[in-house]
Amino acid sequence: MRISIGLLMAMLAFVAQAETPDPMALKAQLQDYYFDAARRGDLDMLNTFYNWTIPESVCEQWFRANGFRDITLLNRNEPHACGLHMLGVKC
Repeated sequence: MRISIGLLMAMLAFVAQAETPDPMALKAQLQDYYFDAARRGDLDMLNTFYNWTIPESVCEQWFRANGFRDITLLNRNEPHACGLHMLGVKC
C-alpha cells in the first residue's frame, strides 16, 4: 500500500511539472505531418486529417431550425462513416 501511494505521489509531481505545449508549435508539427504524408501518398495518415463529420446533433438542429421533421440518419449502421447521410421531410 505504501509503495502504491508513493508511486502515485511521484506521478502527480511529474505531471505537475509537465509544461503545457505551445499551440503554435503543435500546429506547425501537425502541418509538417500532414504535408509529409501528402507528399508520400500516405492515405492512412491523411485519413485522420480529412475524415471528420459534423456531429449528428448539429445536423439535426439544422434540420429542425430550417423546418424539417421526421429526420432520419440513413447510414447509422455504417462502421466508418465518412459523412452523415440524413433525410428530413420539409414541413
